[in-house]
Amino acid sequence: MVEKYSAEILRIASAIIARHGSQAVGYADKIAANFRKPGTEDDARQWDLICTAIRAIETAVPLPDLI
Repeated sequence: MVEKYSAEILRIASAIIARHGSQAVGYADKIAANFRKPGTEDDARQWDLICTAIRAIETAVPLPDLI
C-alpha cells in the first residue's frame, strides 16, 4: 500500500536526506524522541511521519553515505 505524504512532510524529509544522507532516519528519530513526552504529542506525530517518509524514500532509492 502506497502512503501519501503532504508536500510539507516530503519537503522536510528531502531536506534532512540532503543534509544527512544515509543517516537521515537516525537523525529524524533523535528529533522525534525529543517530542515523545506529555504535551508534545502533535509534534511527535509529525516527526514520526517524517521518519516514515524518509524510510519510504530510502526503500525506493538507496541513500548515499555522507560523512
